[in-house]
Amino acid sequence: MSIFPDENKYMGNNDFFKAKVQALPYRIRIIGPGIVGWENWSEDNKPSRFTAQNKPRVAPNPLKPMFEFTALLIWNYDLQRIQIWQFKQKGIKKDLEKMEEMRGDASSYDITITRFGDGKDTRYALKALPVSHMPNEALECLELEPVNLYALYVGKDPFVDMHAGREGLDESAIA
Repeated sequence: MSIFPDENKYMGNNDFFKAKVQALPYRIRIIGPGIVGWENWSEDNKPSRFTAQNKPRVAPNPLKPMFEFTALLIWNYDLQRIQIWQFKQKGIKKDLEKMEEMRGDASSYDITITRFGDGKDTRYALKALPVSHMPNEALECLELEPVNLYALYVGKDPFVDMHAGREGLDESAIA
């Protein structure tokens, strides 16, 4: 038991999903295809993101490594809102790929995510729940407030800039 309410696990920017609290499961639903690319962080802690085709030969900030990332739209059941789940962990990507191999399209079932460990020892356990319909609330929310993941490629707000980042993309940029 904790003195902190469950809401404590969502302090911070609620536009992006992040499993912060250990050993508490988060229940989400992936809402359609995502994007993949490369990310590098500036010295003033701002990301630069690139499609696979536009990855620079030299990182904009050579002091920080370039990481492959995946960004997906999800429905967060706890918050009853759409969020962006961006991750670079290969283990998460492999777990999602394995789920889809075994269970089919990951947007057809809910997933629980549990975080274990801290820092470089952080691990995530993903579990697919039974197949179910997409929550009506998620579809309604997405219709009222669409999200443009491609805006991440050009440093724009995916919740505001609906046309940013789509120029010159081909289908291989989609997860």
